[in-house]
Amino acid sequence: MKRTTHVIERGFGNYYTKVEVDALISALSSVYAPLLVTVTSKSGDANLSAAECSGRLILVTQTATMTLPEITSTTGYLVTVYSTTAASVMVDCNANDRIILDGTAGGGGKKITSASGAGDYVALVAESGSGWTVIGRSGTWTMES
Repeated sequence: MKRTTHVIERGFGNYYTKVEVDALISALSSVYAPLLVTVTSKSGDANLSAAECSGRLILVTQTATMTLPEITSTTGYLVTVYSTTAASVMVDCNANDRIILDGTAGGGGKKITSASGAGDYVALVAESGSGWTVIGRSGTWTMES
């Protein structure tokens, strides 16, 4: 099999840098290999633990509500909730917390709901002591009134 080397040329004034993409990918793979994601499957309503919100992917296999743990002073939790089927998935938070969706904070304890599409997902990060912010998603998600 013939190996193809891809080269990126980038000019900086009178200087040019050539980077072999294959070598770069190989180097990055060794650095990021420890950042593997743990995948957990849920088939019904669940109260997620702090450990389950520490860089995990939660696969939801039927209509269910995933309740996030209360955030006190700890920030940095990251969790992605992914619907494997065309079922409504809800992500709820503690009554003392709120979820920010599209830059708007919902009220304390208000949940967000998917539009029941297979492949809908929402990624949330605990960015403050008062709740969660949606940092990525697919499909339509709505905030509880």
